[in-house]
Amino acid sequence: MTTHQIEHETERKATWTELFFDLAFVAAVRSFAHEFAHDISLVGLLTFALLFIPLWWAWVGHTLYNDRFDTDNKFNKVFSLVQMFGVAGMAVFAHDALGKNFAGFALAYIVVRSALIISYATIAKTNKQARLLARNYAIGFSMALIPWAVGIFAPEQFRPFLIILALVIDIGTPFTQTRNQKKLPLSISHLPERFGLFTILVLGEIILGSVNGLKDNEFSNVGLAIALTGIFLAFVIWWLYFRNISVSVLKKMKFASQLWLYIHLPLMMGIASVAVAIENLLHSYSEHEVLLKDIVFLGLALLSVVICLEIIVFIRTKKRS
Repeated sequence: MTTHQIEHETERKATWTELFFDLAFVAAVRSFAHEFAHDISLVGLLTFALLFIPLWWAWVGHTLYNDRFDTDNKFNKVFSLVQMFGVAGMAVFAHDALGKNFAGFALAYIVVRSALIISYATIAKTNKQARLLARNYAIGFSMALIPWAVGIFAPEQFRPFLIILALVIDIGTPFTQTRNQKKLPLSISHLPERFGLFTILVLGEIILGSVNGLKDNEFSNVGLAIALTGIFLAFVIWWLYFRNISVSVLKKMKFASQLWLYIHLPLMMGIASVAVAIENLLHSYSEHEVLLKDIVFLGLALLSVVICLEIIVFIRTKKRS
């Protein structure tokens, strides 16, 4: 197993395994967005966040592992498939995931992360250079599964706090390993491509929402205009994002490169929210009851996307320090 070193890295592209892996997230994002569409409220937004963040982190975990350890072998393919099963399970149990379906959702996420933990444990045994980093990742990610397991037996009102605790441990683990990460730098040609592909995946939700909203409701000229507006918004977001995607962002100071990576979380949530807003607007208009909250929600979703894109532009244009 090899590791990527920036000093002598050749340009690397996403593997077919990674591209196939992403397909599971198409279904999951759609499932989560569908649930969010039925509860456009502060509670609905918080629930959506508690479901989407683990999903996004599952994708990031797989992506960063494959970025550091260029192993498109049978072992990696099998464990990628296991993670896909887990992601599919998260999509299946998205409805009332904090209530009656929490056990199924939590176990599905545990399957996803367990496959990644086993992969890191294997690296720790077979790769001397990566042993310390891989071992500590495996330990940290394993600890993050404890709140999920406890949540299965805990009262429903405690589950959001347990999920937050789990995510703090999960996402916080890499920040405790900065010294070991320096020995195994990430691939600066691979990551922008992978995050760009995931962005396209989520942008597809806007187009799907526009098409489904028009198809599933009474056809009208106004409905057609709303659907076309949705597709146009997807195009504009795509244009602005890919105008500013560059490997140069990962060559900048550490804080800027980390900000670039993590700003994708609110960006993806914002794009998914735009998709929900467009589909809801189409449904509301067909029922002749366009609500102000649907229009306001679309505006807020677009505002969040614009803010994230502006931060990405700032990172790209900021001089390295």
